[in-house]
Amino acid sequence: MKNSSRLSYVLVMSFALGCGNPQEGASGYEADQDERITVYHHPGDNDVEWDDEIRICEMPDDNICIEQDEEGSEFVEKRLHRDPRTAIKLEAFYALSRAHDGGSGVPKLNGMTVSDWNYLASDWNAYRRGVLHLGCCSSLWTSNGACNLGCYGGPFKRMGGNSFYDNVGNYGFFGGRGRGGQCLYFAELVLYRSGVRFQLPGVPERMLPSYTQVRNDFNGRRSFTKPASQARPGDVLFTKTSNGHVAVVVRVLEGREGHSATGIDVVDSNYVTWGGADEEIIARHPIRRGGSGTANLDNYVAVDVTLHLRE
Repeated sequence: MKNSSRLSYVLVMSFALGCGNPQEGASGYEADQDERITVYHHPGDNDVEWDDEIRICEMPDDNICIEQDEEGSEFVEKRLHRDPRTAIKLEAFYALSRAHDGGSGVPKLNGMTVSDWNYLASDWNAYRRGVLHLGCCSSLWTSNGACNLGCYGGPFKRMGGNSFYDNVGNYGFFGGRGRGGQCLYFAELVLYRSGVRFQLPGVPERMLPSYTQVRNDFNGRRSFTKPASQARPGDVLFTKTSNGHVAVVVRVLEGREGHSATGIDVVDSNYVTWGGADEEIIARHPIRRGGSGTANLDNYVAVDVTLHLRE
């Protein structure tokens, strides 16, 4: 069904925690990881008629859509969709690949889709904002003289010229795979870059809560948390214990969305590994009931930022 409202668009260039032990992926996972989201382009006239399908502006590589007000005088938000949940999901896909279709241009790792580009370096301001918020808990990839304090109970990896803090140009696409920092840093970065405006109780605007805040809210008022089984795309999963894992929900694989999910498709950082701890690879993979540790959906709580939108 068509929506009579119209919006104007322009194209601009984008400028350049505590995740615990990453889990080896379950080989043989299919679950439509190669599925492509249908995108409807609207070239030519700037007026766009919206329907209930996924839609974005026509975008060359490295360009993004920015919504303007009807007078075309002010930018409102950098985002890939007007619906908040879809905007978050597509931004998570953008972290995997510029095509933001849920796939990637590099081979899968342990059967899981991994990022094929330097997502972090594509928006310097957003990268720095996350570092200012989480400090040395943003990444364990450092160099001598930068972030030498222990974080999350684990030692830093001395990466020299590939340090997250000193050279995001090298770090962000190291070893042929995109890197996203520790899991909490990455999830917060995705939500910030999605353009969705929200503010959770007791948390700065457009930032995610700490593990402790999530746990306290879930055990109390539940003003922004809910059981993981009730998760929907655009929600963020937090483990019930601190320094576990954080991931952005992009799809419910099994069960009823928002009610009784038993398998969830996520995009995150620092979960998939090819042989070492804290590799901080951006990846897409499932989390299901019945696993162990951070692979078990029962060990998570869902954070719903759409309950506190400011738009």
